[in-house]
Amino acid sequence: MADFVLEPRFALTDIAKAGRYGAQSDAPVGLTIQEQRGVRILHVSARSGHGEAVCERLSNIVGQRVSDGPKATQAPPTPQALDSQNNFGQIIIGVGRGQWLCLTPGTDVPSATESNVDIGELATLTDHTSAKVILSLHGPHVRDALAKGCQLDLHPSIFGPGMAATTQIDQIVCQLWRLDDSDTFQVMMARSFSLSFWSWLTHASAEFGYQVLAPRVT
Repeated sequence: MADFVLEPRFALTDIAKAGRYGAQSDAPVGLTIQEQRGVRILHVSARSGHGEAVCERLSNIVGQRVSDGPKATQAPPTPQALDSQNNFGQIIIGVGRGQWLCLTPGTDVPSATESNVDIGELATLTDHTSAKVILSLHGPHVRDALAKGCQLDLHPSIFGPGMAATTQIDQIVCQLWRLDDSDTFQVMMARSFSLSFWSWLTHASAEFGYQVLAPRVT
């Protein structure tokens, strides 16, 4: 009997084709869209009465204070990541009281959440790696496009660096966050809704002209 090899297939493989779309002109594109692949995603849920302790241990992982609330905290990239010009470091996002999402580069290696700091007796860990899609959105019209389906105030004075939110965008539940003061937003949604989200996003971005970049692999 022949051996069968199963390979991972990303939800947007046949949809997110690199290129420029929408309004065509000599002006710069209004925003760029890039899928982020190769990220391990763990949901951390503190057990009753242990929220503060879990928050403290997560803070030890990234080397800075993690909030028990809607904030995004990124650890400095490793020397290996810097050598490869990939500045994706571990990210911890508060998604609810006593709940966080931990994003770690590489899906085939143990997460720092598991290997460096033992929180097994304080929290429940659930692997969401294959259940989520992450998109990076950047450009001068990124807020204009998102505003067509998101009810949050995304002005820099309100939704600044380090802010995060669980919200609906075109009625699709998403995690939305910013890490720095550039015009860049990260958005994550369930894999099962990623095609619907992509359809909405590209229609919302068309008037500004948008560019799809090849997926970024950590």
